[in-house]
Amino acid sequence: MNNEELASTRRSWDVATRNHNAHKGDQAAFFRGGGDTLFPEELELLGDLAGRHVLHAQCNAGQDSLSLARRGAHVTGVDFSGEAVSFARKLAVDAGIPAVFEEAELLEWLERTPARFDVAFSSYGAVGWLPDLGRWARGLCRVLRPGGELWTVWNSSLGYRPALQRLVGPTRQVARNAKFTVTVSTRR
Repeated sequence: MNNEELASTRRSWDVATRNHNAHKGDQAAFFRGGGDTLFPEELELLGDLAGRHVLHAQCNAGQDSLSLARRGAHVTGVDFSGEAVSFARKLAVDAGIPAVFEEAELLEWLERTPARFDVAFSSYGAVGWLPDLGRWARGLCRVLRPGGELWTVWNSSLGYRPALQRLVGPTRQVARNAKFTVTVSTRR
């Protein structure tokens, strides 16, 4: 993706973030009241996150990131939409849930960050926006500590698992239904 295309996509996500969150009401109150945006299947598969360092790649406006942080994870969310990251930072403060949000183009950030994580999490809709799936997979593996896990969740009809296996090695499909597929790859 060239710089012009990247800037155009970023502007589109800034608008989409504003529109998406405009109809949701007081999200901070939702979180303060115990609200959660993760599906039960995701929660079961992620297991105990207490004390684990979690990267939420392409976190958008941070709602899922905060749901992860509420479970005791040290969460860093990365997104390239300034609007999304600003919203996520404010939501974290207003909800009283600690999390770090970084505004950056993910592929570049993955190549330069010194941070390391126990879990890298990428969910619905994120993978399809990537200009280079191989660079993404290599970058996520780079930031994982030895034994760290890359968790991906996507629409089952898209079938990214064979491509992911070619890029990061063996994966195990841990869940699949008509709506989503979850795979895990463990860094050795």
